[in-house]
Amino acid sequence: MQDLVGPSRILFVSDFPFAEGFVTSMQVQELENLSLIDDSTRTMIDRDNALRLFPRHALAAEEVEPAPVHSSRTFRARARRAMSRTRGALVNRMRNQ
Repeated sequence: MQDLVGPSRILFVSDFPFAEGFVTSMQVQELENLSLIDDSTRTMIDRDNALRLFPRHALAAEEVEPAPVHSSRTFRARARRAMSRTRGALVNRMRNQ
């Protein structure tokens, strides 16, 4: 995933409360033990990237640079562009393997 979109575009998510609590807990432990991700990247994925999208949830003393918002385009146009770039990168990567 990091090679495809870069660590600044990855967020940690879970299916809690729909998944059982112990399942989510086990998945979090597995991710924490994963040696493919260094500590700074893990911090970005676990918290920092989400705060860039939702800066109002930062702690009072925390300064967060909000993610850029492209208000000149409609949501549909932005979503279509984002999907085509991701899909194109995936297709190119599959061709090169």
